[in-house]
Amino acid sequence: MYTPQPIPTPEVTYLPNPEHQSESHTSTIYALTSTPRYIISGSKDHSIRIWSKQTQHLAFPPLLAHVGAVVAIEASDAPELIFSGDGKGNVMIWDLTTGALAQNMENAHTDTVLGVAFKGRVLVTASRDQSVKVWEGGPDDDAENEFNAFRLRHTLLGHQGAVLSVCVTHDGTRAVTMSGADRAMRVWDLRSGEVLKSFEGLAGAAVKLQLIGGERKVLAACTDTGIRVFDLESGEEEVCVYGHGNVVRAVQMVGSQDESKMVSASYDSTVRLWERSDGGRGAWSTVRTFSFREAVGNFKMSADDAKRVYDVVVDETDGCIYACGEAREIVQWKLES
Repeated sequence: MYTPQPIPTPEVTYLPNPEHQSESHTSTIYALTSTPRYIISGSKDHSIRIWSKQTQHLAFPPLLAHVGAVVAIEASDAPELIFSGDGKGNVMIWDLTTGALAQNMENAHTDTVLGVAFKGRVLVTASRDQSVKVWEGGPDDDAENEFNAFRLRHTLLGHQGAVLSVCVTHDGTRAVTMSGADRAMRVWDLRSGEVLKSFEGLAGAAVKLQLIGGERKVLAACTDTGIRVFDLESGEEEVCVYGHGNVVRAVQMVGSQDESKMVSASYDSTVRLWERSDGGRGAWSTVRTFSFREAVGNFKMSADDAKRVYDVVVDETDGCIYACGEAREIVQWKLES
């Protein structure tokens, strides 16, 4: 089978701008998220950094409160909040308008927080400790700029391995989680804390999930090098795409209308742009392969320093792909050449 080779990408740029390396993280960047104005990164150096898309500089000084590597991060534009989880089981909530710490949820979990997802007033956190927790809080609807601390509503138990990923419906009423050891996917009612659906022994465990298809399906980046789409009613695998040479760490559908493009990131040091043939009804194939190793090699890092890509964010408005991994810089490519 033909495998597209990484091609030169002269349009590559970086966060921060190479002339301002003093703003960089000091270690591996594990997680990215975005809002219309910002790219937000979490790192092994325990910090969170908020980057202005317009200036390519830090919008605020680094956010420093975590005592472990920041491995999970989510942002909300309305309300303007950042949610982050670290390797020590702590969850923190930040005010995106000021960069100030709004709430420190120490020991929210007993092990690494691997996923955070927020919708409405509901925050869901997933952990290596095999639990999922549902929190409720946030800005007070009756008092402008009044912040109510998030409080635990439910602890969701039943997974037999680390809960690797979580996503939440737009109305904040349901969550989808997936664990590693048992390769189980569960759909939860967040109001009652009950399991709505449980699917065991799936073909691949997912480390990143995205709801698609009117929230009737989930797109999954899997540890066995595959990208899958699961039906949430039946649990059936509708799509399975291979191409990466290692764990697929993140995947994001591009274009919510036709769902004919997606972008994935892998431990094989590449980011891939995929398209579906026949007007979005046919097979998936790689149309561009971006080399993360080549991009960060411009900073004179050895090849061994840039093996893995940990996360990817697609900004469709600006037409850009942002990727992070075993480097101190965030790499930015144009979505289309």
